[in-house]
Amino acid sequence: MNEAAIAPAASRWRMIAAKAKAPATLVAGTVVILNIIRIVSSMVLTRMLDVEVFGVVGILTSITIIFGMISDLGFAAYVIRSAEGTDKRFLDEIWTLRLMRSAGLAVLLAVLAWPISAYIGEPDLAPALAVFGMSFLLEGITSMATATSIRNGQVGRISLFDISAAVIQTALTIFIAYFLRSYWAIIYATLLGNVVKIVLSYAMFSGSRRHWHFSRARAAELWRFARYITGSSILTMIISQSDKIALSRFLPLDLFGLYMIAVTLAQGPLAFAAPYANRVLFPAYARIAREEPAALRERFYSWRRRISALFALAAGGLVTSAPLAIELLYDPRYRGASVYLQLLAIGAIPALNTQAANAVLIAAGRMWTTMASNIVRLCWLIGGGTLGYLGFGPIGLIAAVGTVEVAAQLYYWFALGRNGLLNVKEELLLLAAALLGALLGEGVTAVGLLFIH
Repeated sequence: MNEAAIAPAASRWRMIAAKAKAPATLVAGTVVILNIIRIVSSMVLTRMLDVEVFGVVGILTSITIIFGMISDLGFAAYVIRSAEGTDKRFLDEIWTLRLMRSAGLAVLLAVLAWPISAYIGEPDLAPALAVFGMSFLLEGITSMATATSIRNGQVGRISLFDISAAVIQTALTIFIAYFLRSYWAIIYATLLGNVVKIVLSYAMFSGSRRHWHFSRARAAELWRFARYITGSSILTMIISQSDKIALSRFLPLDLFGLYMIAVTLAQGPLAFAAPYANRVLFPAYARIAREEPAALRERFYSWRRRISALFALAAGGLVTSAPLAIELLYDPRYRGASVYLQLLAIGAIPALNTQAANAVLIAAGRMWTTMASNIVRLCWLIGGGTLGYLGFGPIGLIAAVGTVEVAAQLYYWFALGRNGLLNVKEELLLLAAALLGALLGEGVTAVGLLFIH
């Protein structure tokens, strides 16, 4: 074979390799792998543990998320945006402040574990909640490498970190659950998984070693940056966790366990939307906003057009194929989770669109965007959730939760239009893709259930 024949083939392989290493491809591939790991873990654990276990873990997880988001100071965003983001002294100061926050949260949750458990009507969970709170301290010890790597565009290294940590933690969870057969297996595995993340965060990223260096001036500067983030995070916490706190009181543990299974599956599309917007789109939009602000509207859509369409297609399909998914993945005890999954999956349809809109508006300097959208979400959740619960019971509340992102989408269309960034034609194409996905999902489900039954 002569050189003239070899050259085009080599060029094609280089092109394929370049596309495989592209940030969007890496994020998409990582999310697919993480979702496969999550589904496999869920399938195995649901056959080893009782349904009530997932209800208990859901309660513990929601409480820790609430504590974390109330005190969210946006450390990663601060590092990514700061001009000093690669300075060692700067990173030491941020790492120190983050560790102080994490240690304080671990102690606070241990102290409040008993009154919180009594309030939610599950006093026996107090020891488990106190132990689970140690995850805060372990998270605080990890390096700042994920934030600095996002800033530097090292998406591949972050993806490898995420996948490695997920594989090890899943293996630990299954191994411990085989012997304990209780929610303690998931608690212990979570803590051990955090230890694994500590090791990997220092071993996989060069220059990630940090030293204690407290700076009062840096703390004040961080707070000036984070005050919008903290307020928005509190709203996000209320929006994302109020349903779980409320339903843990309204539903018995077995039904709440089914709800948490549905939540886990519904988070699959969201696991792509947020990292893609934060790790790929936001840095790119921020650069365009600085260098070519006039091109921001066109790039807002063109950089994600194909991925957004595929995402909407898949999300629409998930809504109508939820019964088939539950039937294929779990035994008959979990069949009741399908209706929960259908309702929650509605929120996945606009998820990438709202995440991208939030990223471009913040890149354009509209720092209040996240808080404003969360106020809209909260109003929808309070109004719709109250009416839904009064009219239809818990399922009405779940319907309001599943459609809360639709309300956010309406706000983002308004905000994009107000800032000259909205393209109605592009938005209609995404809605058409979601509708097509729903129709395809309905057909596949009808045929699939015939074969299963």
